[in-house]
Amino acid sequence: MGGVSFFDDSTLLNTQQPQLQTPYVCDPGGLLSRTEVEMLQATAMKLNMTSCFCSSRFANCQTGIRIAVVLLPFVSWNSIRECDPTYTSSSVSTSTILYAQLLSARWQDHCDADVIFVYIQSFQTERLRTPLLIPLFGLVRIIEFNLTQFNSTSSDQWPHLRRFSIPIVTSARETTLIALENAMRHASRLINVDLSPVRHLLKH
Repeated sequence: MGGVSFFDDSTLLNTQQPQLQTPYVCDPGGLLSRTEVEMLQATAMKLNMTSCFCSSRFANCQTGIRIAVVLLPFVSWNSIRECDPTYTSSSVSTSTILYAQLLSARWQDHCDADVIFVYIQSFQTERLRTPLLIPLFGLVRIIEFNLTQFNSTSSDQWPHLRRFSIPIVTSARETTLIALENAMRHASRLINVDLSPVRHLLKH
């Protein structure tokens, strides 16, 4: 596909990093160094975050916030339009969210994520070449979809947090690692507030 294609199952497995015990990190472009991946893992552990690539059927899932981290060197308009030729939006925000949702849908059989962090180093457009980071809350399970009208067919654990699934334009002075760590901390705060006893009582 144009720009960066969606990963198939074999690519997904090849871009994971089990040797670093970070199978949730998919970094085909090598945007993070080995040391940075280890530092990201340390942050994830402090935040009680764990890999979404597990199976409850085989009882190999750990407790915690299930995550995946995807790092892409660049994405182009063709990456989306080749999936749906009818897609005509010129909104960078809408396009990056849909791209993240499509990645989530592509991986839904392997990754039951609470949050997927998609880092795009450059969106190929003359208007915006700064890195974007999208924290996508809740697994998006799809039976059928159209890019112009995205519909989910399953319930999310935190559906009200989806409003925070918006692209974040990162600072040029902010490293990829720092941007990811900040996004992970923010997501953790949102989820932990939602899980607090007071919040639970308010829901009832």
